[in-house]
Amino acid sequence: MLGGLGALGLAGCGGAVHARRDRAGARWVWRPAGAPRGTVLLVHGLGTRPAIWDLPGCGGLGPVLARAGFLVIAPDLSGRPDPGGWRAAIEAICAGLERPPLGVGLDLGGTALFGARASFAGRVGVGAPLASGGFSAAMRGVLTAPGAPTWRDLGRRTVGGRSVVRLVLTDGLPARIHRPLVRQALAPMPLTLRRAWYGPGAASPVPSLLSGGSGWALPAPGAGWGPTLVVAAPGDGLAPPWQCDPRAFGHRWPGLTLRAPSRVNGDEREFNHLDLVVHPDARRRVWPSIVGWLEERTLEARRASPGAGG
Repeated sequence: MLGGLGALGLAGCGGAVHARRDRAGARWVWRPAGAPRGTVLLVHGLGTRPAIWDLPGCGGLGPVLARAGFLVIAPDLSGRPDPGGWRAAIEAICAGLERPPLGVGLDLGGTALFGARASFAGRVGVGAPLASGGFSAAMRGVLTAPGAPTWRDLGRRTVGGRSVVRLVLTDGLPARIHRPLVRQALAPMPLTLRRAWYGPGAASPVPSLLSGGSGWALPAPGAGWGPTLVVAAPGDGLAPPWQCDPRAFGHRWPGLTLRAPSRVNGDEREFNHLDLVVHPDARRRVWPSIVGWLEERTLEARRASPGAGG
């Protein structure tokens, strides 16, 4: 599975973590120092690349999960222009694994992860919208601008006198994180992909849960979802909690846990969209809840496996 990859050694508090990336950049892999306790599939979001999980000089959730004992795989889906392509790539990776992995998806990467027809030991959506709509005509106009802009390009646009980036992505990052994020982790956003989600037909002023007519359609209720963690911040201008929690629309989702980082819930700050995975405060306030939840799923799988003790 990892043939032909060039290796890099990264030192970490949990021992050496070995990061590998294929020459085309199509897949990033982080290996733990010892035998992995399980596999985690990390799926980036719209307008980002796998580097979002391990920013140069800053680190990220990829090596953190490897130090926690997981084999971590992060595909690059940024060049795929339609939702079906994202789901197909996720399904292909899962089909090549011996056991169902755990999945963590950011933004529309999480949406595609939830919609993939593949078995998972558990799924985590980080700012992953499961309902479209709620954007003003002005914001939809920016989000569906012609061409293939990056978030940096759209950041030059304003809505209501405020930068689009400030409104929907981040309230401000330290320069040591902002520079590698812009240089390494942002990707052009195909117009077809953006219009499939943000276009007038998909993102009307009235929010609605994803349906069979959408390219991002979710499986039917009761289709064997398994444990699900939704991480959604009230300060997220692109995917607030109501847009990420299907129960807000009367959709039954057994086994779902919602974590909403905010000052109201005891956190030190409000988190905007990308803040959840790259802000220094997320390392202390958001990532531990994700890693702990994934560890719990591996323990459950171990207890349920044939021959498990206890």
